[in-house]
Amino acid sequence: MTTVLPSNCSPPPLDETFETISPALAGALIAASQLAYTHCKLHSNGKDAVFVFADPLHVGNELLRRYTASTFPPVHAEVLAEARAFLTDEVYRVKGGRHGKARH
Repeated sequence: MTTVLPSNCSPPPLDETFETISPALAGALIAASQLAYTHCKLHSNGKDAVFVFADPLHVGNELLRRYTASTFPPVHAEVLAEARAFLTDEVYRVKGGRHGKARH
């Protein structure tokens, strides 16, 4: 059996992103290659940065739970440091400031 939607009705959009304001979690997600980083934006409060990841399989909350429980995949310290430096640059860019050592 197939369901036919009326022409004026469309399915609700799927939330295919995971967002966090935690630079530590964002850095770990990048370093462990768990989700694909897409961009950084300013939080609606005007002061926090929000890190946005593509999450087509909706695993972001499970990854957050694993990170909080310290059962996240181990990552190399150098890769984690590079990810955190990249995110620091992103925060400064989004907030309109400049970071002394921009990495590209």
